[in-house]
Amino acid sequence: MKKRVLKHIGIISGLLAALLVGCEPADQAAVNKAEGHSSAVQAAQIPGDLTFQDVLQKGEQIHFVSVSPKESRILLGTHAGLYASASGNLWSIFSSGLEKKDISGWFTDPENPKWLYVGGNRVSQYSDDGGKTWRESTKGLPQVLNIRCVTGVRENEQIILYAYIENEGVFQSADGGRSWGKFSTVTSDVYAMDYDQSESRLYMLTQDGLIYEQNGQWNQEAIPDATQLYSFSVDRENRIIYLASDKGVMMKQDNQWEMMEQQLPEQAMLLSAGPASYPLVAVGESASLYTLQNNEWIKWE
Repeated sequence: MKKRVLKHIGIISGLLAALLVGCEPADQAAVNKAEGHSSAVQAAQIPGDLTFQDVLQKGEQIHFVSVSPKESRILLGTHAGLYASASGNLWSIFSSGLEKKDISGWFTDPENPKWLYVGGNRVSQYSDDGGKTWRESTKGLPQVLNIRCVTGVRENEQIILYAYIENEGVFQSADGGRSWGKFSTVTSDVYAMDYDQSESRLYMLTQDGLIYEQNGQWNQEAIPDATQLYSFSVDRENRIIYLASDKGVMMKQDNQWEMMEQQLPEQAMLLSAGPASYPLVAVGESASLYTLQNNEWIKWE
């Protein structure tokens, strides 16, 4: 069965009418006082000075949604910076050093959240002080640099990064971004990438479907019934892969795919698995943002 994935530009076009700014992200007015939200999952005592609409206007296009594992903040990578949810229904720029940069992916060291890597259009940088200062991370990368997806993994004392560069393929850094080398040539465009540490597998979502690398070979993941795949995310702690498809949100656990019992009221276009406070975050086709809490999807108003 042919698998077809919506391209990022298609998602952008679909959401422009709803947002007047767009990309594959979320529309929502301001974060964190949705009815039913617990104060425990809010970004406590972190100041913010932007509404969500401000972020949309400043960012112009939102490339991804993610969750900071230690601080439980929702992160939005945009055409003009990386933004994070804060207290009081507000948002803030995550780092002033990234304010005008086109950010399409990030990774943080699970054991040291002050260590960060970001990639994007003409962007490849890492920080070891929580984003106060940044260092270039371009050794071994092509001069024409358009990073579309980023993921990584900590293995013992090593931070291993993966970056998909448009028209170039997948590059790997085994030293925390100080140097890079070609990992794999990929003939299809890649729209999302994540690493399943339990299987030691790099997964990628391409126009041909969900694929994974094993022993130097790319293999096709068999997805039952679905014909369109939009996004995916790996919950590394619970060993679950979540997948947004035209049939709804699916999950793979114990090598079996099944539909989630809790379904969004609309088509999910983006997914991100997070810590216990935000086990799953989704962006719908209307550009609304949802969080899964207590086995229920909560729409942020």
